[in-house]
Amino acid sequence: ALFTHAQCQNPPVATINYSNNFCGQESCFFVTVIGGVAPYTFNIPNGPILNPNNYACWDIPGVYVLNVTDAQGCTNMTSFVIQPATQSNDVCGSAVA
Repeated sequence: ALFTHAQCQNPPVATINYSNNFCGQESCFFVTVIGGVAPYTFNIPNGPILNPNNYACWDIPGVYVLNVTDAQGCTNMTSFVIQPATQSNDVCGSAVA
């Protein structure tokens, strides 16, 4: 019998957790995955390369797609948004020269 990737019963699901973006810095995010079979590979078309600990920083605003593929070839996608960098906020305003 032929088996296709469409028969994945427990596909990997990625969750994007954003970290703070102070003073016009890059937006950073950490990816966690539930489901599927580790290890996972990640691909973000036209986006940053995730290093081995699933963390990346990116400074180009937009909507991106994260493709996560597990060890059995099951693939799932999650979209995420990188917000424009904020140039002024409380942290920037309270900085001391």
